[in-house]
Amino acid sequence: MSSFYSRLTLLFIRYFSWDHALDPDGNRPTEDPSEENLEQVLDVKGLQDAEVARRNTVYLELRSKLQRWFRYHGTKSLKTKGADPLSKILAAFKTQDKAPRRMQTTQFYSKLYYDTRIKATVDAEWPKVVAQAGAKGAPPPKRLKHQNSVVARFYAAETPEFKAALQAQRDAEYEEEHAAWKTASLDNTVVPTTPAEFALALEEASHWLPSLAQSLSKRLGLNVSILLTGPIGSSGGRIDVKGYAPSLACSAVSCLLTYPHVASMRASLQA
Repeated sequence: MSSFYSRLTLLFIRYFSWDHALDPDGNRPTEDPSEENLEQVLDVKGLQDAEVARRNTVYLELRSKLQRWFRYHGTKSLKTKGADPLSKILAAFKTQDKAPRRMQTTQFYSKLYYDTRIKATVDAEWPKVVAQAGAKGAPPPKRLKHQNSVVARFYAAETPEFKAALQAQRDAEYEEEHAAWKTASLDNTVVPTTPAEFALALEEASHWLPSLAQSLSKRLGLNVSILLTGPIGSSGGRIDVKGYAPSLACSAVSCLLTYPHVASMRASLQA
């Protein structure tokens, strides 16, 4: 997600320029901007420190505004569309990877500026590094080690203002990625513990479990029923079985299943 907002911000700046990216009434350019090599927008070679600091401020403010706009309008759009409950659950399973990790500052710096600021120096110095190692009768160092050394050197030469803005951008992207991961994670689900919470959870489930059963049935080409067991409010809080299934007419309905094998299950649970 964070890469989406970062690329969108760079595209917006290329579209309106650094001087007018935040203008509410900026004029639309005559040609659509290219999405190729967007990292070049961040190239500050030859700029004064004050201009670099100004661009960092513009970038962070614009990115924040675009993010708020998409979150607001995206949420409104999603509320008007019926979401496939199975797709939501499958998406949640796909997010069970490890939580995103906060990049080291130099890693984030390299991610943004390696191609536009650093790569040329890495390439130019590499033959000399290899030659120096050969003169000493030693194998050349790993190229990645040389690359990291150049990145660290470039970062050390940046101004304090630039470093502060870069760290703020890194932290903002990390918080955004972590929030998205946590929201989509199955571990984020609150498990009911009180009778009222159980009743509310079951009431809410009655609205989407039939759709889930129907979605599974369509995907698998099989009959699908979902059985829940636990304290059921409509049964006086007793342990019971609640079932959900698509109807024969293929419209999603919920029903308390009373088939013989389910009745036997209910009896054993209540014993």
